[in-house]
Amino acid sequence: MEDTARLTMQKIDIKATIKRKLATAPPTDMLHRTTIINIALNTLYTHAYMALPISTRDNEHIAEEGLKMLWTRQKEGETVRKRRLVSKKRIEASYEMGGLQMVHPKTKIEGMQLNILQKKYREEGTEREGLMNRIIGDMIEEAGGDSLRDMVETQGSKTWGKIAERMQGKSTIMQQACSLVSKIAEQREKERETWTYGPILGNVMRDALFPITSRDRDKLRQYNLKTVSQLFEQNERGQLERRFNTQLEEEMREDQYLLYKLKRMQKTVEQNVEWTEEAAMRGHTEITGLKVMFEESGKMSQRYNKEVRRRIDREIGIPPSYRTRIRDGINVPDRETYRESYKIVKDKNLPSKTKEISFQILNRTLWTRNKAFKAGIEEEDTCRFCGEETETIEHLIVNCDKYSYRQWKTLEEIIGQSLVGRTGEPGTVTFNYTNIIYNKRPKITGTYEKDKNIGQTVQYIIQELKRDIYFRAQNHTGEINNFQRLAHMRTLIKKTKNFLEYRGEGWEKNVQDFLKTVGKK
Repeated sequence: MEDTARLTMQKIDIKATIKRKLATAPPTDMLHRTTIINIALNTLYTHAYMALPISTRDNEHIAEEGLKMLWTRQKEGETVRKRRLVSKKRIEASYEMGGLQMVHPKTKIEGMQLNILQKKYREEGTEREGLMNRIIGDMIEEAGGDSLRDMVETQGSKTWGKIAERMQGKSTIMQQACSLVSKIAEQREKERETWTYGPILGNVMRDALFPITSRDRDKLRQYNLKTVSQLFEQNERGQLERRFNTQLEEEMREDQYLLYKLKRMQKTVEQNVEWTEEAAMRGHTEITGLKVMFEESGKMSQRYNKEVRRRIDREIGIPPSYRTRIRDGINVPDRETYRESYKIVKDKNLPSKTKEISFQILNRTLWTRNKAFKAGIEEEDTCRFCGEETETIEHLIVNCDKYSYRQWKTLEEIIGQSLVGRTGEPGTVTFNYTNIIYNKRPKITGTYEKDKNIGQTVQYIIQELKRDIYFRAQNHTGEINNFQRLAHMRTLIKKTKNFLEYRGEGWEKNVQDFLKTVGKK
């Protein structure tokens, strides 16, 4: 089996190399490459993921192939390395955390294994249940489990872990799948949002001295006990309270030993979980967390990918660039606004390269003379426009008196004159640091004050101007006079107008009229 997996991966690598060369040829940008990796590269390995046990070494090899696509480029027919713009640890994180939302091969494999179990669960006992699903069911029962349906609806992480151990040497794929379910179940049994859905049987929170065992299963069924939420008192408002269920205590008079074990378990759960009002308000539930997962519409792999990303996001907390800006004394908004600023990357109406520039500005990875000087590539760190100040991202894009600052003021004036009020007075718009760097919509006054389409159009122009400023800096030679600067602005407005017209999205008449007016200023 290992030889089959190795040979299969070798055959696929040929295709992957071709895909990489196509993807890394100019002018493919970073965000575009990320999409190619998620959709094209990972798909090459799908049949292997579903049929063969992929080793950790192969997982890392596939992941490395993705990084090659991301951080290489073609130069004179050769593949050469590019500068890394996102750390390896953060690539799987969401855009809001400064990541790229790439799916690691290990996550993709685990998602597909969950899909196998979900398909078996949905078809168990029906006419659709095929031979493969019956084989999976037999393997679980031979390992000491019940039917998959019963496992999902009544058993916790410890039971799934034991089944995984007993699968060792029999089926690597099923062993990995059961081990993964055990890990997911344990997380849900501990987390403050989901602990109430934790099953009583096999729960990680069980009392070590007096555990609830499989021998107690029939008694639990008799009392219709499935989740730990049922061990807690429920008040008249349907909320859980931090004490044992008095009604259950009354019903179980004849089963004092099991009652004693349940009381100890309730106390263990109470002491080890983070109690929240949201969880308490759910009250008693007979549905386990795994049952919720397996019965949700769609494939489990899609939700699992998102859950892995959310977990990575929680570990990161805030994009690293937020902390480095504070360290360097740079103005930052509140944390929520900072995270929200990354949502510009999800805007489908903006060109991918424009979004990448905004993304790099937020992540502080945009290449400037200051960075080149520190890397020993440039002899000076001064701005290419003014030749006086250090060329940091903030100076280059916002504050340079000789170019960027003037461009923003010119744009304010042009748009303000185009926002003519109903009584004939000109409207106003002001671009501040938060609007430019952190993508917060500027406040507009005048006829279009409450027009969302115009607000969106102004946002597009802001993003395109940032890209244009950076482009001019990369290709700058000699002084830029006012005539050239205004020519740059006219070209920018025309480009934005043509792009929106080409896209045909949100191209209402008021936007057309607005851009025509802007273009004449």
